[in-house]
Amino acid sequence: MVAANADGRLEVFALAPGGSGIFHRWQETPGGAWTPAWQRFGTASGAAPRVAGDGSGRLTVAAIGPSGVGTFSRRQSVPNGGWDE
Repeated sequence: MVAANADGRLEVFALAPGGSGIFHRWQETPGGAWTPAWQRFGTASGAAPRVAGDGSGRLTVAAIGPSGVGTFSRRQSVPNGGWDE
């Protein structure tokens, strides 16, 4: 799943093979180079993550837990910023 940050940088979120975790990469500048490697973003998941922006410019990532039990969700602390835990 791909989403644009408020400043135009793209972020990609993907489910690892077998659902072992959620990983992501992002552009370092709008239209520029990507981070060199995928980084672990979240716990094991039962479905591919979904990402959406909200009215404040922050992104939120959510996924259904393994076997459809529970959910995973993280939101940017500030637009274009880091992620809450």
